[in-house]
Amino acid sequence: MIEFGPEGLPQRGPPCRVPCEETVSLVIAAHRRPRPLFCLLASLICQTHERWEALVVHSGAGDDVRRVVATIGDPRIQYHEVPRQEGDWGAHCRTHGFGLARGDWIGTTNDDNYYAPVYFTWMVSAAKAANAAFVYCNMVHSITNWSAFNTSLRRGYIDAGGWLCKGDIVKRTPWPPPCFSSDGEYAERLVAAAGQVAKVDGYLFVHN
Repeated sequence: MIEFGPEGLPQRGPPCRVPCEETVSLVIAAHRRPRPLFCLLASLICQTHERWEALVVHSGAGDDVRRVVATIGDPRIQYHEVPRQEGDWGAHCRTHGFGLARGDWIGTTNDDNYYAPVYFTWMVSAAKAANAAFVYCNMVHSITNWSAFNTSLRRGYIDAGGWLCKGDIVKRTPWPPPCFSSDGEYAERLVAAAGQVAKVDGYLFVHN
């Protein structure tokens, strides 16, 4: 049986399944990168929290990406296509996926990132322990020689892939105008709408 520490988070140890009724939807903005997407989806299949769905939303036609999803064959992973929009940095993929998501919690990421196996478990546990509607974590950035970042809620310090928010808040919070900085701006909007925020100090998200 898994043990929980004083902050309500599972203790470090071998991955194990943790019963939880909360569901998580992860919207993946994808465009022509089947190999890193496979790694991302593999990190989801390894999650200790099993009640999740992944919506792979591809910008334009993506036969290679579609084949990756079909090859994995996990019914929790869905593939969708939306018309290609140049220069919007995946915002149209995210908003399309948010509209389809069914989870109690919703998050998003790009197709070249991945997660520690305890990501969903620790994030949902921390949020519930703090009665928070928005939760985020620290991250590792491979582009900067695998630097570890102590993430904060300042713009530019929290990545789109390192947070979860209550689904109803995500669905009623509009995405800012599509631009390079819109991921951070959207996180700020969610934090303002959520009120209570929790943080997991673990480095659970790998940004590529």
